[in-house]
Amino acid sequence: MPTPSKSQLDLLLGMEFYVTSTSGIGGAIKSRLEDFIVEERLRALLKPKHGGYVAALIEKRGIDTFTAARRVARALQVPLDWVSFAGLKDSSAVARQYLSIKGVEASAVQGLSVSGVRVLKVFPFDSPLSPSMVEANSFTVTLRRVELPVDEALSLTRLTMSQLLGHGGPPNYYGYQRFGSRRPNTHLVGRLILEERFKEAVEEFVFHPYPWESEAAKKARESGSVDEALRLMPKSLAYERSVLRYLQRHPGDYEGALKTLPVRLVRLMVEAYQAYLFNKALSERLRRLERFSEPIEGDYVMTLEGSWRVKGARGLEEARSQVRSRRGVVAMPLPSRELAKSSPHPFLEEALKKEGLELASLPSPRSPWPRLKPGLRPVAAQLKHPLILRVVEASEGVELTLHFALPRGCYATSLLREVVKPVDPVSSGF
Repeated sequence: MPTPSKSQLDLLLGMEFYVTSTSGIGGAIKSRLEDFIVEERLRALLKPKHGGYVAALIEKRGIDTFTAARRVARALQVPLDWVSFAGLKDSSAVARQYLSIKGVEASAVQGLSVSGVRVLKVFPFDSPLSPSMVEANSFTVTLRRVELPVDEALSLTRLTMSQLLGHGGPPNYYGYQRFGSRRPNTHLVGRLILEERFKEAVEEFVFHPYPWESEAAKKARESGSVDEALRLMPKSLAYERSVLRYLQRHPGDYEGALKTLPVRLVRLMVEAYQAYLFNKALSERLRRLERFSEPIEGDYVMTLEGSWRVKGARGLEEARSQVRSRRGVVAMPLPSRELAKSSPHPFLEEALKKEGLELASLPSPRSPWPRLKPGLRPVAAQLKHPLILRVVEASEGVELTLHFALPRGCYATSLLREVVKPVDPVSSGF
């Protein structure tokens, strides 16, 4: 049986369970930037191709991928939408990932260094990067301040990893950074945009304070007026300031204010709402199945050749064979109105019902706002090459370093929360 989470943040984001039965070792991640290192691994090594683009391997430190792209675009004096990336990487980390830039020469990018971003390697390329180019991400993560003896911390971590491997990996929840841990409202803004409630979306995005953010940000959000909020809003909150500047010039035009945000960011917020609904459906699956990563009637199976739906006893046996031989993985659909045309998926329908929703009535805004797109997501994040690199006694408790790899779209925190089991993820660095 799964272990219920005791974290209020987990429950807010739909991550209601742990699949492991072990006690958490506690401690904190991301005490220092170097405690969380992520490296993007592409499906095939990019080879130089002349075609109007430059591909660049960058190292970013302490900033999100959107900010890194914006700073690179500004330094090269090109439009932001000429800079593409394959995947989003955590801001509180050292991350090595690829960007592509349109309309520049490799010599202009070589050796570029701006605040928080350093270019490591460049070569000419013939197209923008896309998420499908990423195969996996590898992580090296150090936990600090573990208040357990070394032997106990090591034993618990090994047992947790063993249980996770028995399931093929941790539950493939969308992680905290998909929603924001200090401001866990990305999905709330996304739902309001989908429902075309633009004034409420702006109020949630700009003016709603959360207890985990900085005092300066909270003071600005609580100020009660556009002018005062803009005066007080920290310079680092560039997107909030963009919305506020527009409202200064165009009072009451909340839809226009949201259009000042990058299209990719708005899409990210809409997709965050879809991610929240998926998390709720996955929690239903864990609640009701003893072996959550094994197929049942109505599931989908994803293979290298494509995907198919499990129907009938023969289909179920074939699905079990593919999953056990690691030729396929069990997947659930992402909620979208298009799914209403097919036979329902039990866990998704149940999760939507608890939210007061039905597939056929999911909001679908008019153009140009993004919509919920159909898709499939594996129920388990396939864990690869887990290693415990280091366990030592330090001045503030035990330090433990883990290394592992997960497929693209999977979150390291889906594994780390199983090891730590934090009651307060924010204070634990999540």
